Amino acid sequence: MHSWGKRRGLAMLAVLALMASAACSGNKSVSANKTTGGQQPGTTVDTQPPDTTPGASTTIAAGTGTTLKGATSKSGAKASTVSGTGPSVAGTKQETSSGFTYTAANIFTPAQDRIGITDSQITLCTHAALVLGPAFNDSAKDFQVYWQQLNDAGGIYGRKINQIFTDDQYSPQGGVAAAQQCQQSNPFVMSAGVGFDTVPAVRQWAEQNKMLYLASFATENGLYGLKYTFEPQPSVEHFGEVAGNYIGAKHPGKIGVLWRNSPNWQGGRDKFTAAVKAKGSKVVADVPVQQNQGDYTSAILALKSAGAETVFAWVNVLEFAQLEKQANAQNFHPRWVTATFNLVTDTLGHDVDGSNGHPPAVGLWVTPEYHNGDTTSPWAAEEKKMQAAYAKYDSGHTITDTDWQVWLAFRNFQQILLDCGKDCTRNKLAGMFLAGYKLQQDPLCAIDFSRGKGKLGSFEFNVMEGTNRNGTSGWKQVETCKETF
Repeated sequence: MHSWGKRRGLAMLAVLALMASAACSGNKSVSANKTTGGQQPGTTVDTQPPDTTPGASTTIAAGTGTTLKGATSKSGAKASTVSGTGPSVAGTKQETSSGFTYTAANIFTPAQDRIGITDSQITLCTHAALVLGPAFNDSAKDFQVYWQQLNDAGGIYGRKINQIFTDDQYSPQGGVAAAQQCQQSNPFVMSAGVGFDTVPAVRQWAEQNKMLYLASFATENGLYGLKYTFEPQPSVEHFGEVAGNYIGAKHPGKIGVLWRNSPNWQGGRDKFTAAVKAKGSKVVADVPVQQNQGDYTSAILALKSAGAETVFAWVNVLEFAQLEKQANAQNFHPRWVTATFNLVTDTLGHDVDGSNGHPPAVGLWVTPEYHNGDTTSPWAAEEKKMQAAYAKYDSGHTITDTDWQVWLAFRNFQQILLDCGKDCTRNKLAGMFLAGYKLQQDPLCAIDFSRGKGKLGSFEFNVMEGTNRNGTSGWKQVETCKETF
């Protein structure tokens, strides 16, 4: 997942790792416009801040491209027309145009079921770490392009998308405040950007406030008992398992694990460790670290002294940049393994691309690589479509692979809304997921809620290794939408 220009990894935090973006490129030969929708299927954090807690600073970017800066108050969000009208559908049998049958859920009252969706508009709200975006040359405005071009083409069943972003400050407390601001905008659906610690807190808030919530990449712990939350992306536990499967099969040997000492992260570490051990590798060092630890000298020494050849670095992007630079200064050069969006190749450069004689880093994520100027990948046509849209609606912006992730995520959610139908409601959407909704939309991997008990929708990952292409550090995709190797 590289743009052979700027690699803006952390701006990913300012997006939804979203909605249905179970985003991988397909294993088979793919076409950018093939879609098969709706096939029939055969933690706890105190999340209620005191009333005096202010809302997070909010950026609201409507589908028209207008960007408004909200105040740091609970009244910062722009409200939508509250709801459409129609008969109760709770508990009724439904069928999508593709023949997928399901029963509409019975979790929203008639008054709640059509909040945020009218004959002319669908309001969506996403909480994300917008506070971090400017440092990586991405903003909420840059993530509006997909909806702008779609709205100009007629929207979804004639409805325009009104997309709102609120800043969750990349923290549990900020996430709850940002969710409160989302609530004020009366969205049809609330979704999340990446935040392993943020999302579990907001999931609990969504339960308390009866908000339909499409959570992002987070722990499975506590997910399956929730009523209003669905997670279209893989879990941190499954990430760890797939990463361990890959390393155990392709790069066996002495393994080190450095991980954020938090229950919201530990599942990824546990599954990774079990997977590499199952394939015969030995974990020679297991090193927990604290959030924003800053100084990793002793942790690096422990890994180096143990002879770790490959290190699973289960920390966020800012922490990993510090970790790798400090390791390089200590002459420690393992094969790093992490989430692709947690490794910024522009920042770390040839330290991680194999150019200096050290092992190239390994990254996993659900979106296929983005290669600016690419004409050979199976998804090149979709890249060109995106580039044309950015040239029209956001011409001053340099496209990043983060923009590519968002483009595919919104495109996928558009298809889910189309499958939900012209008379879509919250109960219908929830019912689709609970019944095991499936979607295969190239170049993304299949969504399959039937595997995840109607709550978790994605399980496969692309695997990439660092490479040097014509002097520029980036990613080379080596495995596509796999779980085992």
